[in-house]
Amino acid sequence: MKRMKRKTAAWLALALVLAGGGILGWRWSHGSSAMVPAQGYIALGQGMEAQLPLTCYYRGKAPFEPERVVSAWLESRDGRQMGAAGIQIRRSKARWGQPRLELMLTLAPQEQGVFHAQTLVLWTDDGRQGRYPIGSWTVDVGQPPPERPLLQDQGIRVISTDTPQLPYDYDLAKGAKLLSVQVGPGQVHSVVRSGVDRTSGRLPLQGDAQLFYIKPKLLVEAEGRIQAQYGLSTYCCCGEAEPRLLPNQSFWQQG
Repeated sequence: MKRMKRKTAAWLALALVLAGGGILGWRWSHGSSAMVPAQGYIALGQGMEAQLPLTCYYRGKAPFEPERVVSAWLESRDGRQMGAAGIQIRRSKARWGQPRLELMLTLAPQEQGVFHAQTLVLWTDDGRQGRYPIGSWTVDVGQPPPERPLLQDQGIRVISTDTPQLPYDYDLAKGAKLLSVQVGPGQVHSVVRSGVDRTSGRLPLQGDAQLFYIKPKLLVEAEGRIQAQYGLSTYCCCGEAEPRLLPNQSFWQQG
């Protein structure tokens, strides 16, 4: 009974914060809508695709009609842009009744390099443009992964902790050695594991965000060669972050 009361109180508190216009440090933009900000790091190989999920909460009328959005791209502070190869948008409601739009951008960069983004830009079929702050995201495009996978990611897709950290759990191919795991710009952790079939643990995340979205880059050595592999995406909620703010997992956990 006490546990149920605590859950009910948490729901009410969350609903009141949203109604008041701010949570996780964000405020309603465009008058009555806001994207939930996150600190994101998405590592992928050249020629691969990756998904970038976002959630837009709104009051009253939706800031845009999902079926009218024709293109989307990410934009950095200096005006650099990365176009999305595709976008899915669907309407839904949070459990406390707040309407929201769940967005899934498909990224398919063709060149290697690192791109930083703070804004989502949407175009609709009537020529209107919407610009939405989304936090701080990094897309790190590296070398294509080997044809034969050197490890399998068995990690958790959503985790809630008091401090920012990323759990990892990898099955290693025979003879493969995991050297490092990168979880953000300049955040490379040495994780030398050899002679084992499976390795797991937790890695600290740097940043003052309360919501992280991490798709790590892994360096693996096998047969005298060091090759990059890319892990699955994980949401890390810490501090006051609320996992129930996230889009439904069936929508975003595609890779």
